[in-house]
Amino acid sequence: MDEQLPASPCPEATLSHEKVWFVKTVENVTVPPRCQQIIVGRLDSDGKQNPPPLVCIEPAKIPIEGILPARGLTRVQTKANYPRRVTSSHSGDTKRTRNSQAMVMVANFSDEQLIIQKVPALGVAEEITEELVDRINPRESPHTTH
Repeated sequence: MDEQLPASPCPEATLSHEKVWFVKTVENVTVPPRCQQIIVGRLDSDGKQNPPPLVCIEPAKIPIEGILPARGLTRVQTKANYPRRVTSSHSGDTKRTRNSQAMVMVANFSDEQLIIQKVPALGVAEEITEELVDRINPRESPHTTH
């Protein structure tokens, strides 16, 4: 039987579920066969919470055979640090710039090109601090030799 490990890197990293965001696709995404690709996801929350600067994304099961999102850390882009080109030019819609975005890596393990529709959630994002990341992965001193 496989050993079950917690989703968080360590027990103290488990956060309250009050600070979670669903990560959803902002447009249909085509993923070439046998390829990994970074997708921009929109952070959605039921509350009126300000998004954190750093999140850990726990991947959702996408109902497309061959597509697998990766668990990972990502910085959150907010309205203040969006590049200007994020605004959709074909519809004139500027609503996207009001939302926070995060990057999610997906892999296509099939031999066919697959399309991820706008509907499914890519995962659930939880706030994580830089201090916690440093405790889990201490930075090496620049004077350390291997």
